[in-house]
Amino acid sequence: MLPYEVYKVAHLVGLAVLFAALGGLLFAARDVDGKPPRALLVLHGVGVVLMLVGGFGLLARNGIQWPWPNWVLVKAGLWVVLAAMPWPIRKFGLGGAWIALVLAASVGVAVVMVRQRIP
Repeated sequence: MLPYEVYKVAHLVGLAVLFAALGGLLFAARDVDGKPPRALLVLHGVGVVLMLVGGFGLLARNGIQWPWPNWVLVKAGLWVVLAAMPWPIRKFGLGGAWIALVLAASVGVAVVMVRQRIP
């Protein structure tokens, strides 16, 4: 098992990569078919995986096991929302302001949930 700090850095770097990719997907130029650059989708996937590995590593290092506390379930749900976010961006071409608001709200909820855990 890796040290706590490694999982924490992986989780936070994954968050930064994920949001950089989502920002790029929101505002990147589209090709002829209306698709965003493939590199941004790959970056999004890398960020999602880093967040997942880092998050589960942090849970293991803190000794949190099933059944998970409610704050973990909420954060897992937010992870699913963030992981699925390229789909509405690509499929419907939703405006950047609406998606940016959802992204900002998801980070706010995630911060509140993790603060529930930290004494």
